[in-house]
Parts: sequence; structure tokens; C-alpha cells
Amino acid sequence: MTTTRWAVLGTGQIAGVFTDALAATADAEVVAVASTDPARARAFTAGRGIPVAGTYDEVLAADVDAVYVATVHTTHADLAVRALRAGLPVLCEKPLAPDAAQVDAVLAAAAEARLPVVEAYKYRFTPFADALRSVITSGRIGAVRSLRAEFGFTSLSRTGRLFDPALAGGAVYDVGGYPVSLAVAVARWAGVPPETLSVGRVEGRLSRRGVDERTRAVLAAPGVDGPGFEAHVAAAITRTLTRAVTVEGEHGTVHAADGWGTRGVSATGFEIRTAAGVERVEVPVVNAFAAEAAALVAAASAGVTEVEGMPWGDTTATARLLDAWRGALAP
Repeated sequence: MTTTRWAVLGTGQIAGVFTDALAATADAEVVAVASTDPARARAFTAGRGIPVAGTYDEVLAADVDAVYVATVHTTHADLAVRALRAGLPVLCEKPLAPDAAQVDAVLAAAAEARLPVVEAYKYRFTPFADALRSVITSGRIGAVRSLRAEFGFTSLSRTGRLFDPALAGGAVYDVGGYPVSLAVAVARWAGVPPETLSVGRVEGRLSRRGVDERTRAVLAAPGVDGPGFEAHVAAAITRTLTRAVTVEGEHGTVHAADGWGTRGVSATGFEIRTAAGVERVEVPVVNAFAAEAAALVAAASAGVTEVEGMPWGDTTATARLLDAWRGALAP
């Protein structure tokens, strides 16, 4: 069995969760960690037995097979491009960049390098997402009319990157991408081109700090011969939301009390509600961090640049919608 040697760029909490997830797998390990401050990288690696710690340039030149970008949002695009130009496939924390133009630049660099780059919406790589796609594409609930999805938490601190506009802080870019990226996926599975989705009604304002702390939006795509598709999405960093996902079709509804899972375990299933009754669909759980890492490695091994879990069209559609949602919020 070949072991994939990973480099992690960043030393924050999410970098630690990813590193520990890979430590529990048989075919992947983190062998190098980078930071703007090499001392932070050394502190991160010291307790985990990771042999290489250094600057971004030093780690990108090390003997590694793949890169995970886990830095602040505003550095994602630059580091992803640098890794691709170093000849390395990239798994990048969401958002791939807090700007649709930067996302396009990263994907262009990946296309030029003929290497995969995957935006790390980890729920996309789980049995939950596979089961939801199967229900929608099978027509089990009929033509899909709408989605309701939200993701929000109450931050214990009111400082740091989440509340810093210079670091693309705020609810939309931190957690809003979850419901928006799901809206994009559900639309695609239902036969609605994601590029036809646009942002309609928006609720919420920017705080005095200049960040969006809680907000809601409606995404809509016009129907050709019918009512079209709507997604009602919500995000918050100062209020805990339900984490629920509901997909409504002309013949039934899919409802999950938790569509996202935890950092360690993916979502467990959902209910299908039709005129015939209620069916509970249970799915296997996985560590979604390990699953998304495996998806990138499989793409690199196959010589392809995209993965079904998060294809580039979904990444660009999500970026465009997040830009429009965030841009519609006034002070």
C-alpha cells in the first residue's frame, strides 16, 4: 500500500483536526507543516512526530505528494497557486478564495499544471451526500422545488479572524458556503444549471466591525416550464442555527436534522416524507477530513483535475453566489 505524504500549510485548529484525521488512516500521513512563523510550525509538529517544519517555500520544496491549505481565507488562493506551480495537487479549505476572480485564477493555475485542486467542503465526500444525490436524481420526491439549509454557531470570542474584515471574516465566507454549496449541488442534481442561480432577497447588515455576523438569503433559478428552484440559506457566527437541511420536491420532502455532521463524524442520515409515509434513511459515517483527502489523492492518481464530490463548476458557482450575498449586505 502506498502512503501519501501530505504537507499542511497552516497551524491553526483546523490544521490540527486534519492532521489527526490522517494519523488514523493507513494510507496517508502528514510529514511536513508550514507557517509564516517557523517556530509555530515546529511547535505544531513537536507533539505529533512530524519530521519537517518550516516556511511555506521550504515545505513546498520538501518530499511531499499533496498539500492541504489551512490558513486564513485571504491567503488560500496565493498558497494554492504556489503549491500547484510546485507540482503538487491541492486540497484547500473553504472558501477556495473569498473572491470569485481569485477562484478563477486558482482553477486556471490547476488547469495549466494539469493537477487537481479540491475545495474542502468535507460533507460533499460522505455517504450522506451520496445518499442525498441518489434520492434526488432518482426522482423519488419528484422535481425539486426548493432547499432550506443553514449553518451557524455562537463564537465564544468576538476577536480574531472571524471578526476581522481584512481577513474576510464574517458568517458568509466562514459558514455560509456550506448551505450555498449544497444549494449548488442540489440544483445540479435536479437538472438546474448552477450558473442560473442568482441571489435575491438578503437579510442582515454589516456590524460596526464591518463583518456580517448573521444573515439570510434566497437563491433562485428561473424555471423553463415551471416554478423554478429556490434555496433559502442562512449563516451566523454569533447565533447558533439548527444545521437542518430540507429539500422539497413535487411529490415529497427530504429532511435532515443535521446535514453537516461534526468534525469527527459525518451526518448520519435523513427522512424521506411522501404520501406513502416517512422512511428513515441511515447511512454509514466516516471521517470527512480523511474522505476529502482520499478524493484528492484518487484524482491525482487517475490524472484528472476534478472530483465529483466538488467539481470546479460547483466551486465557481458557489464563489459567485457568496460574492453576491456578501456584497448585498450594507453597513
